[in-house]
Amino acid sequence: MRFRPGQRLRTRADFDRSRRDGFRADCGAFILRILPLRVEPVESTVLRRLGVIASRRVGNAVKRNRAKRQFREMFRLNQDRLPPRCDVIIIVRTQYADFAYKDLEERYLRALGKCKLT
Repeated sequence: MRFRPGQRLRTRADFDRSRRDGFRADCGAFILRILPLRVEPVESTVLRRLGVIASRRVGNAVKRNRAKRQFREMFRLNQDRLPPRCDVIIIVRTQYADFAYKDLEERYLRALGKCKLT
């Protein structure tokens, strides 16, 4: 499944709502926040959205963009483990560079298992 432009969290209000009301999982190299959205009976669309926050503390632009690409790929490959409608925020920490991609993916999957997604 592709990662489409409509799957990106863009507005400040969406980020704030997910940070305020979503479930939080601390994964060491990053913080994962998930907010399951209510599904209307008439609405059967599947919409999972992702927002990645990588501040300048993570590193220069090359490192920040690499982190975002890696987390978008993790999200894309594991979308089926998420509820049909949810917002996911990943906040990248400075220790991110110390971990291999496989380790980051394991932490991501473990965090998805911990969160109450129903």
